[in-house]
Amino acid sequence: MRWVSQTHIEDMFAPGQWASDYKIVKCASIAGNTLILDLKVTRQTAAWKATAWSSAELLRIPQQIAPRVTDFTVPAIANLAEGPTAVGFTISPTAISVRPIVACTISPGSFIAASICWDF
Repeated sequence: MRWVSQTHIEDMFAPGQWASDYKIVKCASIAGNTLILDLKVTRQTAAWKATAWSSAELLRIPQQIAPRVTDFTVPAIANLAEGPTAVGFTISPTAISVRPIVACTISPGSFIAASICWDF
């Protein structure tokens, strides 16, 4: 088992390539070897006309809390015209990305939120 500080877990995530396009609010905790992350992102820059299954890296995950699995996508709730479940987050061992499930437009002010858990 790897030791991970229980203090300021949110600060362990580095900004990803597209982080500056979003206001990112996160709250994290650890229970045993499970990380629980509440994540809400709000688009700040010009609209993104996203194709289905494209992705935009928001956060980089440090090695000490990296998921034990390869990639997984969790559904999210959003206020998009295409519907509240048109988008999710994909978690890889190194990053968290926005992942549109259908073609959609993520406009300024659009939010995407989810609770995400993984074992590390």
